[in-house]
Amino acid sequence: MSKDKKTLATRIEEEHASLHSMMERIRTDLAKEVTPALFANWKIEILVLLRDFQNELLKHFDLEELSGFMEDLLMLAPRKSRVVEQLEAEHEQVIEELGEVLTDLKKLREFSSEDLSGLRARVEKILATLDAHEAAERELIYDVYFQDIGIGD
Repeated sequence: MSKDKKTLATRIEEEHASLHSMMERIRTDLAKEVTPALFANWKIEILVLLRDFQNELLKHFDLEELSGFMEDLLMLAPRKSRVVEQLEAEHEQVIEELGEVLTDLKKLREFSSEDLSGLRARVEKILATLDAHEAAERELIYDVYFQDIGIGD
């Protein structure tokens, strides 16, 4: 792998770690007890956190898609085209679902434990999708760039 591609792969892995930290904070903040009196402040905090997360995801996905990284993977391992297509489709899916959650959260005017429960479940589903997505990306990078091709010494 060229130095530029190693640098890019390292940057992507560093961003994965940063996104993972944000995901853990989202999980922690979503799990906080919310009462009607605390709802307005909680809503703003979660809204800002999710918006920041959405922006970081968009930048990360742009890096992966527009840097030539995915094309390089496909040049080296055309057999992985379905995996790359699935990962890129998940980018769109996650951003769309997160946007819908943000829209619905903004519309909440008052505390409702039922609405909060549904919102929490939707966000957790997005985060679980991202956990699996990142694992698939790491596996792809490993398979393409670091896999032992079995040539003897």
